[in-house]
Amino acid sequence: MRKKSDITVAGDPLRGCPVLVFGDDTRSFLAVARSLGRRGALVHAAPFNFAAPALRSRHITRVHRLPTHMGSGDDWLSELYSLIEREGIRVLLPCDERALLPLARHRSAFGSEIVLALPSDQAIEALFDKVATRHLADSQGLEVATAVVSPNAADAEAIVSRLGVPVVLKPRRSYTLERLHSRGKAMVLNDTRALATALGSVVSEASLAEAFVPGEGCGLSVLIHDGRLIQAFQHERVHESARGFLGSYRVSVPVQAELAEACRKMLVAAGFSGIAMLEFRRRAQDGALVLLEVNARPWGSLPLPIALGVDFPADWLSLLLGGQPTPAKPYKSGIFGRNLWLDLQWLREAAPSPRGSPLGALRFLAGYLKDFAARSLSGRERNDTFVLDDPGPAFREGLDGARQLLHGFGRRLPGAAAWSARQARAKLRRGVLAARAKGGHVLVLCEGNICRSPFAAAALNNLFGDAGQGPGEGLFRSAGTLPLEGRPSPAPAVSVARRLGIDLAKHRSRYADVQEVASAQLVIAFDQRNLAALRAIQPAKLPPVVLLGSLRPGVAEIEDPIDGDEETFLATYRRILDLASMAKTLISQKPA
Repeated sequence: MRKKSDITVAGDPLRGCPVLVFGDDTRSFLAVARSLGRRGALVHAAPFNFAAPALRSRHITRVHRLPTHMGSGDDWLSELYSLIEREGIRVLLPCDERALLPLARHRSAFGSEIVLALPSDQAIEALFDKVATRHLADSQGLEVATAVVSPNAADAEAIVSRLGVPVVLKPRRSYTLERLHSRGKAMVLNDTRALATALGSVVSEASLAEAFVPGEGCGLSVLIHDGRLIQAFQHERVHESARGFLGSYRVSVPVQAELAEACRKMLVAAGFSGIAMLEFRRRAQDGALVLLEVNARPWGSLPLPIALGVDFPADWLSLLLGGQPTPAKPYKSGIFGRNLWLDLQWLREAAPSPRGSPLGALRFLAGYLKDFAARSLSGRERNDTFVLDDPGPAFREGLDGARQLLHGFGRRLPGAAAWSARQARAKLRRGVLAARAKGGHVLVLCEGNICRSPFAAAALNNLFGDAGQGPGEGLFRSAGTLPLEGRPSPAPAVSVARRLGIDLAKHRSRYADVQEVASAQLVIAFDQRNLAALRAIQPAKLPPVVLLGSLRPGVAEIEDPIDGDEETFLATYRRILDLASMAKTLISQKPA
């Protein structure tokens, strides 16, 4: 590949260097964008969610749209090539596996002039598979939780007997190349029955069950290059979710030299070079550190070390570009980092119920506000999102949160449901009539395009007498927000649909890309997840959108029956048929 232009490097090799950062969250991605932007890099963003508040950062030079990586990834790679040439990109830096895994797969396609800021293939195999990570940690003397690999539902009782309760059921990999659209999530299960049920819904070979380790979360962040520990930073969690998966409030602590050396040996044994955060739990009974996982790419608690001058992303890229490591920087201990929105969720979860203990709830809130004020005023607290030199993301995050609160409050007002139904009916009528008049179409959209949307589109086309000749034709066309194509509808869907006069046997899923959405005169969706996915795809140019269930006052959402039996599908499909008939009546009526 040719570079658009030569980059003149003066002093810091990052200054003026175009870097493409993949991601969009207000934790790892935003921290990286700010880190590089402050050092003079030209930060380009390739987000997954185009409505993300982080994209409001003043440090982002330009936002680019890449096609979703599907199948061979040829379209994605071709568009990325064009972007690199057009913008003179020199560095590609992924902030999560949705970009990291495709970049690693196509590693050999990039010339030597393009710097890939990602782990080696050997390190990816060792650190992105939790079972492999456990074996590696154990070989280097780091303690891990007792676990059962590839657990089966039939063994649930034996697993609980061995591990105790609660049991943590984890996917071996958070993402795979085949399922980049969906993050595997850990579950904390409190009894044998819950474990058996959960194991019945996952592929056992792709999971592991671990004993829950009670205690406080702890993280060690490192920059390693050529086997050397260049920089280290340690924090402890002050607030974390009840299940321990997410920390919202952290405090910097001194680095434990022995721990840092053990982690260095482990990462070097994995063939790793770059930045990573190793997550531990300090076991309550004896204070021992138990390794939970390794984040071998930018991580959620990254804003705190950056705020204290430990600039992991910029120092790493400067090293990759210039070949010389930045000297290790000392940092202050006892400085707190708060992700405000996550911490408000923690507050709601941790505070006593006002109904059960009004005085206890008031005292808890007063203590929270006292600590917040004292640490903020004394300069001992940093905010992950809100910073004075880049306030845009925090303001947008706050605005989005306020809109959600107002929307939730508005839905509870007297007469709100009836008013919402009238608005939805009017929007539906205008959209369908516009599609007819312009020879266009209405897009019926759900998540996977194998259950709700294909049935609804077929039912509506039957009622309106305009089915077209193929899956992408007709007045009503169905698609999904998941980038998975060619999947058939599940057996219960096909069976129940047949009983109701709809043939789904030949249906295969289609992905609703930005062009698909933009070309519709109206989008009919089913739940809030569909609406969020739509905003992420194309927030500024959406056609009118209506939830099918909102045509009648009451519960507007039609839940996905994907995990249900035939009775679940029957109830869902009968409701869709009722609403489709109502839509036909609305369109047939003459305007008042």
